[in-house]
This record gives sequence, C-alpha cells and structure tokens, in this order.
Amino acid sequence: DDVLGPNKWETFLTDELPGLLDEGRPEVVAPLDHNGSWGVMGVSMGAASALHLTNRYPEMFDAAGGISGAYSTLDELGYQYARLTTDARGGDVTKMWGPRGSQEWREHDTTADPSGLAGKSVYLSAANGLVGSTELGYFGSDSMLLVDGHVLEKGSYESTRRLEAALATVPGVDLRLNYVSHGIHNWPV
Repeated sequence: DDVLGPNKWETFLTDELPGLLDEGRPEVVAPLDHNGSWGVMGVSMGAASALHLTNRYPEMFDAAGGISGAYSTLDELGYQYARLTTDARGGDVTKMWGPRGSQEWREHDTTADPSGLAGKSVYLSAANGLVGSTELGYFGSDSMLLVDGHVLEKGSYESTRRLEAALATVPGVDLRLNYVSHGIHNWPV
C-alpha cells in the first residue's frame, strides 16, 4: 500500500520471529526458554490475527486467544471492520487481499472454516458493548469514544458468538469463553 507500506505480518510472525525466539541473536534478543509449545493471543485486530494464524498454521500453535476480535472477513461486519481500519489510516483495503470476496479474503476467514483449530485450546472474550460506570468514568467527556467503542465492541461480541458456534463443529477444541456483561472497545489502563 502506498500509504501503509509493505507490511507482511503473517510471514514475520510465522517465519521470522520463531527463529529469533528459539535461537536468539545476542545483539537483539537472547533465546527464549520455553517448553516447545506455542500459543498466540491478540486484542481487537490482533485477536482476528491470532485465531487466523493458529487456524492456518495448526502445526505451529497449540493455543490461541482472542479478545474483542472480528473473525470473519466474508460477512458484512468483518469486511466493514477491515475496510474502516484501513481507510482510517489512509490505506486501500483492496491492496491487502485483493478485491472483496477473493481467494485471499476467503483464506483469512476463520469463522467460515475453523478446522485448523481442531484439538487446540482456544480462549475467546468480548463485552456486549453496553456502557457502564467504568466507561463513563474514563470516557464520559468524549461521546465519540463512547459511541465508537460501543459499535466496535457490539460487533466484536456478535463476531465472537459466530466463531463460538462455528467451533462447536470442530472436534477436540478446548474452548474457554468469557462474555463480559458491559464494556466498550477500549481498554484504559
């Protein structure tokens, strides 16, 4: 993308980073001492990516977690999330995976085919978008943050419910769910 650049996060996370963590480079990072199992977790856009990576590379990851994600690229909600996120940063969504509905868009839709999550531990969480006293305390003076946060989180909640239903058809998924009774798409410290 002329504005967003040649980001290649998928190959960075699946091809480049694991070697750095396993072998280390003294000038950059020491080897990571771990038990050989990998998991990936993300929030918002990162949630969709975490579930996608685990689904697409099941031999690499044993577990995945997503907090407030949009897991379908094919449904209207998922497409609008991708489009709005790209547009808001001045980019062109068609430069990400080609025209809407292309093979690349289909390959990035975890809800349509979650079969790579068979036998995996999966954690999903989302709030229902309702504004509570916590949100009012943090964002009460900025009504646009409240509205945007409500819309995004309500969409994430619906998307998480759809992924939950799709995962019910996948054998061996150890699914843990945490639906929060109120909260918007924002995580103040």
